Amino acid sequence: MPDAANPNVRFIFDCADLPGVHYATTYDPEGPFLAFTTRLKISGVARLPFAYDSAREIDAPLRGRSRRLFLSGANSRGLYPVRYALRRRRRWSPLLRYLVHDLEHPGYPEQGKPPRHDITHDRFVALVARFTHFFLCGTRFNVE
Repeated sequence: MPDAANPNVRFIFDCADLPGVHYATTYDPEGPFLAFTTRLKISGVARLPFAYDSAREIDAPLRGRSRRLFLSGANSRGLYPVRYALRRRRRWSPLLRYLVHDLEHPGYPEQGKPPRHDITHDRFVALVARFTHFFLCGTRFNVE
């Protein structure tokens, strides 16, 4: 079993071979995770590569794009500490306010809450395509 101090990761691995537990990954298993998957007796592992549709590419030259950093997503100190810290610093820094374009999370209308904005799906992709840089925060639950 892979060695992990994070309790969320430990929980994922501790559920191995329990009834109905299977694993999905976007990557080919390697290293400790590969060793873990080969020892599974009941749980299965499915590799689900990222879906990429080249027909949806937007041909926009870099010259016409904003050189600012595009920041978007939920703001949670516990789930996304790096994104949260950048937003906090942006709030107090005139330079960062100029350099970072921040689009707040649209909310959760499917949970009965009013949407904060309607820039989602194709409109979101079109907006992001107007920038040269996009901030990705892969720190959710300290797993990624």
